[in-house]
Amino acid sequence: MSAAPKPIRWIATITYHVESGLTEVDHALEELFEIHDLVEAGPSWDCIEQITLRLNPRRPQPQLTIEQAEQL
Repeated sequence: MSAAPKPIRWIATITYHVESGLTEVDHALEELFEIHDLVEAGPSWDCIEQITLRLNPRRPQPQLTIEQAEQL
Protein backbone atom coordinates (compact mmCIF):
# COMPACT_ATOMS: atom_id res chain seq x y z
CA MET A 1 0.00 0.00 0.00
CA SER A 2 1.52 3.34 -1.01
CA ALA A 3 1.45 6.46 1.10
CA ALA A 4 -0.65 9.44 0.11
CA PRO A 5 1.25 12.02 -1.92
CA LYS A 6 2.73 14.93 0.00
CA PRO A 7 0.35 17.91 -0.23
CA ILE A 8 1.48 20.92 -2.18
CA ARG A 9 0.64 24.09 -0.29
CA TRP A 10 2.65 26.69 -2.19
CA ILE A 11 3.71 27.39 -5.77
CA ALA A 12 6.92 29.41 -6.14
CA THR A 13 7.57 30.94 -9.54
CA ILE A 14 11.16 32.06 -10.03
CA THR A 15 11.81 34.37 -12.97
CA TYR A 16 15.37 34.16 -14.28
CA HIS A 17 17.31 36.31 -16.75
CA VAL A 18 18.39 34.24 -19.76
CA GLU A 19 20.10 35.33 -22.98
CA SER A 20 16.75 35.47 -24.81
CA GLY A 21 15.03 37.53 -22.06
CA LEU A 22 13.22 36.10 -19.04
CA THR A 23 12.08 32.58 -18.23
CA GLU A 24 9.79 31.39 -15.40
CA VAL A 25 10.21 28.14 -13.48
CA ASP A 26 7.45 26.86 -11.17
CA HIS A 27 8.27 24.87 -8.03
CA ALA A 28 5.82 23.02 -5.77
CA LEU A 29 6.47 23.53 -2.03
CA GLU A 30 4.90 22.28 1.16
CA GLU A 31 6.76 24.69 3.46
CA LEU A 32 8.08 28.17 2.69
CA PHE A 33 11.54 27.43 4.06
CA GLU A 34 12.06 25.11 1.04
CA ILE A 35 12.49 28.16 -1.21
CA HIS A 36 15.95 28.66 0.31
CA ASP A 37 17.20 25.32 -1.02
CA LEU A 38 15.73 25.99 -4.47
CA VAL A 39 17.47 29.35 -4.76
CA GLU A 40 20.78 28.01 -3.46
CA ALA A 41 20.69 24.95 -5.76
CA GLY A 42 19.55 26.75 -8.89
CA PRO A 43 21.39 29.07 -11.21
CA SER A 44 23.20 31.93 -9.51
CA TRP A 45 20.80 34.06 -7.50
CA ASP A 46 22.25 37.02 -9.43
CA CYS A 47 20.17 35.74 -12.39
CA ILE A 48 16.86 36.07 -10.51
CA GLU A 49 14.51 38.84 -11.58
CA GLN A 50 11.76 37.98 -9.08
CA ILE A 51 10.21 35.24 -6.97
CA THR A 52 6.43 35.00 -6.67
CA LEU A 53 4.79 32.84 -4.00
CA ARG A 54 1.14 31.85 -4.11
CA LEU A 55 -1.07 29.27 -2.47
CA ASN A 56 -1.71 26.21 -4.60
CA PRO A 57 -5.21 26.77 -5.99
CA ARG A 58 -5.83 22.99 -6.06
CA ARG A 59 -5.13 22.38 -2.38
CA PRO A 60 -7.98 20.60 -0.57
CA GLN A 61 -8.53 23.22 2.16
CA PRO A 62 -11.54 25.51 2.04
CA GLN A 63 -11.11 29.22 1.40
CA LEU A 64 -11.20 31.13 4.70
CA THR A 65 -11.42 34.78 5.55
CA ILE A 66 -9.00 36.25 8.08
CA GLU A 67 -11.87 36.52 10.56
CA GLN A 68 -12.80 32.84 10.13
CA ALA A 69 -9.18 31.75 10.54
CA GLU A 70 -8.90 33.69 13.81
CA GLN A 71 -11.75 31.58 15.21
CA LEU A 72 -9.92 28.28 14.55
